[in-house]
Amino acid sequence: MRVLFLDIDGVLNHAACMPLRKERGFDPVCCGLVEMICDATDCRIVISSTWRIGETLESLVPKLKNLGLACTARVIGMTPNLRHAQFRDEEGVLRERERGDEISAWLAEHPEVERFAILDDDNDMRGVRHRLVLTSWARGLERAQARRVIQLLQEAA
Repeated sequence: MRVLFLDIDGVLNHAACMPLRKERGFDPVCCGLVEMICDATDCRIVISSTWRIGETLESLVPKLKNLGLACTARVIGMTPNLRHAQFRDEEGVLRERERGDEISAWLAEHPEVERFAILDDDNDMRGVRHRLVLTSWARGLERAQARRVIQLLQEAA
């Protein structure tokens, strides 16, 4: 199985469309690019965005669809919220978990995943940064980034 870990702010919406976000929807170009990724790779989507906090999959998916993400049938899960779980690093320094830790935790529970890619506008991806395609809060998902995600999801395992 191929999985796309999907952030929302900075990927499906961005600075130029923020006033429209909850009232009128996501950037249709950005949504179209996610749909292009899904069609090209037959991937499933796991929501890694903070939009998942306080939501269930059953409550979040209809909101995403209503805001313009047509490929919500591909959404199979959400990463766990570990942001306030602390740990000691190799040097014994107390640190907070990052989004990459949440993605790694989800992957550990799903050994059937053969390939994955991450779309996010933050790079707090300890352990999985090599699978990150970094977007921009200013512009959201762009065509070159979508092509890179497709490449990551299609490459040999």
